[in-house]
Amino acid sequence: MDYVPLAVRLLANVCIGFSPQYMLTRWRKEKTAMLCTHEVTPDKLESIEVSISLSLAALDIASHPEAVQLLSILCQLPDGLQQWEKQLPLILMGAGLQNFHHLVHLLHKTALLLITSSGLKVLSPIRHFINLHHQASLEDIQRLENHFWDLIHTHATTPFGPGFLEAKEMLEPEMGNIQSLIKNAAETHPSANLVDIVLEVSNFLLKTIPSTELLDVIMALVKKIGSPTQQASVLKCVGDVLCSQNRYTDASKTLTEARRHFLEIGDVLGAAQCTQILGDILYMQDKYTEASNTLTEAQKQFIEIGDVMGAAQCSKSLGDILYMQAKYTEAASTLTEAQKQFIEIGHLLGAAQCSKSLGNILCMQGKYIEASSTLTEAQKQFIEIGDVMGAAQCSKSLGNILYMQAKYTDASNTLTEAQKQFIEIGYVLGVAQCSESLGNMLCMQGKYTEASKTLTEAQNQFIEIGNVQSAAQCSQTLGDILHMQDESMQPSTDAISCMSCMPHAELW
Repeated sequence: MDYVPLAVRLLANVCIGFSPQYMLTRWRKEKTAMLCTHEVTPDKLESIEVSISLSLAALDIASHPEAVQLLSILCQLPDGLQQWEKQLPLILMGAGLQNFHHLVHLLHKTALLLITSSGLKVLSPIRHFINLHHQASLEDIQRLENHFWDLIHTHATTPFGPGFLEAKEMLEPEMGNIQSLIKNAAETHPSANLVDIVLEVSNFLLKTIPSTELLDVIMALVKKIGSPTQQASVLKCVGDVLCSQNRYTDASKTLTEARRHFLEIGDVLGAAQCTQILGDILYMQDKYTEASNTLTEAQKQFIEIGDVMGAAQCSKSLGDILYMQAKYTEAASTLTEAQKQFIEIGHLLGAAQCSKSLGNILCMQGKYIEASSTLTEAQKQFIEIGDVMGAAQCSKSLGNILYMQAKYTDASNTLTEAQKQFIEIGYVLGVAQCSESLGNMLCMQGKYTEASKTLTEAQNQFIEIGNVQSAAQCSQTLGDILHMQDESMQPSTDAISCMSCMPHAELW
């Protein structure tokens, strides 16, 4: 039945026990009735609509209004209802639908509702028809919102750690439903509570697949219905997402505006957090002196208000800047101190990030065995707390170590896997860095045509996100390749001469 058109499947279910001639007569009558009542022209009335209408007639709406009520509720969920036997009683509490198992059976019998291994689902054409002609009541929509908003409050704010994996398992399968409910609420009954919901969901997505989709929906609304704190928080969240997407110019502009809002309402913590991220952006743009000054200022603000985590995060970023400036001893000392602070306050993500940075320092010092051990441990920590990007960054660094050890096959496999993970979460910088390393490896192996293609792709990606220094490094390597090709040197000699192909210190 998977390849049978939906209209035919619906009709087949209502035809059981009736002759084809009888059903043809019913079909024509139903079509005529729809033309009269739904104000549609014959050429626009599709077979699927007639089939759905016949299925509802077979259901006998007058005798089973609860079944249509349940169907209209489920039609608000484009991704269907997961774990329906557990969730449906919670959603329907107070709705007066007692025997919901019987109602599900009736809807399934008429093919209006699918029961799959993942839950209950109404197909898109049926959802569209029901939402148009049998809309869910405001009370039923409120019940759905209450259920999913509770789900968000319970799981969306879970920090990286053992509980985060469970939170992901609960929220990710429902994200399509949550987004649909939020968009409908924003359009029909916006509220200050909805702004908080969007902030919680967007901050959760920031840890998985960052997106401004929902923030864009409420950006105009928050100016009308949101508090000053909510307005500032929405701007900061947008800036955080833009930063994670490597859109640094837009992020900097948005975060500067958010900081101004926080200062106007006397929210020192919010302003300091904006300053911290602005410093991180300057670091990502290779503006190390400005970044250091900005982060030092943010750190001072965190210390004044007693925010140990914020101060430790600034220390970690300052250590990364020292690493990029090849001040490895100072960087290691700063990062070790930051890691100690993270461990004291139980911030697993910060501690793992410091381990990753310390591993990268060991790599640049040529201590590959120690570096590999440190990065492997950091990767394990990232996996345990559910941070996909952190784990992918460790894979990238481990791939570069294998590259430095001339283990090109293993290095290529590791970097390709890391790149795949970066692509899945939309982290363009990581994708570009993997492309650069893969291109450099091809250069070292004398595969200049492939190397040029890969490095050009990396260069374009760096330019796209405004990473001038890395784009320039790609240009230098591409120039070296052209020079060696012009000189018609032998592959082995070329590989030794291609010094710009060697790994260099990288940003996050």
